Amino acid sequence: MTNWITRFATTDEAREQSWAVSIMGKNISEQAQRMGFKEICISDSLSPFLSNQPDKRAAIIAALLDPVKPGDTVFVQYPLWIQLNFQTEFFAYIKENRKAKSVAIIHDVLDYMMAGDDFVTDNSFDLYQLSHYFDLIIAHNEKFAQRLKNDGINLPMVSLHLFDYPHEVALKKKTFKHQLYYPTGRELNSVDYSGKTTIKVISRMEKGNPDWPDNVEYLGGMTSKEVMAFFDGGFGLVNSNNMVEQETPGVREYAKYNNPTKLSTYIASGLPVIVTSESAHAEWIKKAGIGLIVDDLNDIDAILDKMTEDDYNQMLENIAPWENALRSSFFSRRALTLALNSLELGFDEGLIKFD
Repeated sequence: MTNWITRFATTDEAREQSWAVSIMGKNISEQAQRMGFKEICISDSLSPFLSNQPDKRAAIIAALLDPVKPGDTVFVQYPLWIQLNFQTEFFAYIKENRKAKSVAIIHDVLDYMMAGDDFVTDNSFDLYQLSHYFDLIIAHNEKFAQRLKNDGINLPMVSLHLFDYPHEVALKKKTFKHQLYYPTGRELNSVDYSGKTTIKVISRMEKGNPDWPDNVEYLGGMTSKEVMAFFDGGFGLVNSNNMVEQETPGVREYAKYNNPTKLSTYIASGLPVIVTSESAHAEWIKKAGIGLIVDDLNDIDAILDKMTEDDYNQMLENIAPWENALRSSFFSRRALTLALNSLELGFDEGLIKFD
């Protein structure tokens, strides 16, 4: 039996280096291959041949999946980020033609991100695909998995916990500063902030509001590696009710239970973090002592005024093993192993226990 891993590859080199899906997806695939998996690479160069051409879709899918044999397992990095008919037919071919097992490694559930107040689970394309074509799910974390369970996905699930972030960036020494970092790929519509602590916004987007407070400093765009090399102390801001971005209706709710790329970037850089109490990682961050739980950024001055340099250095010490875990791809390898143990050996160790 062979284990397979899908990877979406973009022909846009700049996007390949900066898009979180490419960075995280490539890493998971590389770790899987080190464990003996074989890769199924799906390129965006296929896209012009997919829409309204069912025969070409079928031929491409057969070419990609014919090496898969009955009894094999295909780990699908979900979604495929490609034309939806192709995605549906790809999943069906694995199960119905190749008689193989399927595991969904969830990067995003797009219906959740796009959902407004009128979201209905029965009409969700993603929920239908996850429930009908897969044998097991690797979810972002336990809170994410519980959302899937509540929405009718009755499959065994494993928690990834965090997206890994291996890198060879030369990092700066971190020192205690009244300073926050906020890299984002979205335009900031407004900033409700009157504190004295500096917020450094890193974004390729145009500065959205010339009336931003002077202590919100706009730095322009950087690559992921440049961002990590830039951090020299203070805290990485993961999410905040005070920073209102241009976003789809469901993004703010989605941020309460997903695995933010920013969180992995900060931890892999050895930088303490700030999340809201609604974050899926808030309890763990507090227990691990690697950051702060702040619901209103206008409280940050008082919080930092009470903090000492020794307190901050303790956070740096606490974050070191987690930094090493992300840089060595611990979480990817752990999740893949737990999924295989369940499917191949019937072990339930590591599977999420739902209420």
